[in-house]
Amino acid sequence: DEFYAFLWGERSLPERSFLLTFDDSRKDSFYPVDPILQTLGYRAVMFAITGRIDSNVDQAFHLSEPELRLMAQSGRWGIQPHTHRGHDLYPLDGEGRKGRFYPNLLWRESDGRLETEDEFMVRVRGDLEYAKRLAERISGMPAIGFSYPFGDYGQHSENFPGAERLLREIVERIYPMSFYQPWGNTYSQNYPVPGSDSLFARR
Repeated sequence: DEFYAFLWGERSLPERSFLLTFDDSRKDSFYPVDPILQTLGYRAVMFAITGRIDSNVDQAFHLSEPELRLMAQSGRWGIQPHTHRGHDLYPLDGEGRKGRFYPNLLWRESDGRLETEDEFMVRVRGDLEYAKRLAERISGMPAIGFSYPFGDYGQHSENFPGAERLLREIVERIYPMSFYQPWGNTYSQNYPVPGSDSLFARR
């Protein structure tokens, strides 16, 4: 909330402020870190893969819903959505080549074809909205930030040139703010952008 208000120019922050974030709702991002947050009086954000919180698969690796609830109740952790089903690879053609969930048209095996643009939009919007609802149910707080899995906001689509534009449009309708991971020698600082229609933050 503080970061969001800062980006809109509605509040100032102390010098050398930072936003501490973690992805994937991993146990090894919570259990070693939480005592440090408690000691230092810091807070952090966990971007959760909501599709893995109740699964028996990787339960030794991913945090469960009760664990995420305890995190939120501690006051040290904000829970925000990372994706629901979008952290796995999916078929992109009939030969079994696979790619990322959000930036690509997926192969519809039953129809023997790629999904249409309209089907892409329904699938992506449904996943983003469902992840938001689950994150809000777990934390009891509004989900205002979304973190793109793999830092891919459509710029690396393998088969859909329109993915970057459409994905950004869908995300901006659902979340006030989104985060991506810049790669290479790119600064990750964020500055206020009053009047902007969207908040696209570097991590």
